[in-house]
Amino acid sequence: ACLRQALPEATAATLVQAVRESSDRYTRPDSAFGYGIPDMALALYLAGSRTETAEAPVVFPNPVDDLFYIVFQHDVNSGIQVVLTDLAGHIMVNRFFPAFPGRRSLRIDGLSFLQQGMYLLKVTAPPYNLTGKILTF
Repeated sequence: ACLRQALPEATAATLVQAVRESSDRYTRPDSAFGYGIPDMALALYLAGSRTETAEAPVVFPNPVDDLFYIVFQHDVNSGIQVVLTDLAGHIMVNRFFPAFPGRRSLRIDGLSFLQQGMYLLKVTAPPYNLTGKILTF
């Protein structure tokens, strides 16, 4: 109900999908827990980004097991660089995604080799230069 009030122009299907995508078990649902516990702030962002231009990139889930997503609006014809380094500065992941204007959802997977701890994330996607921390478990 709170999502419907916040985004009256969004369809029910858009809201349901946003709640699913924001859940902690979205990438690995099961019959016991379903999609898990939703993050309503993230669901609001995801649903809002489908009905209007997103204001800033969102990275989820965090902490990370084997994968994470980066969701944002990208209206520039330039590629997107994603770099994940350990705290010593060693590059653990370096991925480049070609230009594709519009709402983007990048899947960064294959991270099971990372040891438990903190990593630094840098996303370069003009006009954004996102830097942040990613925790692994």
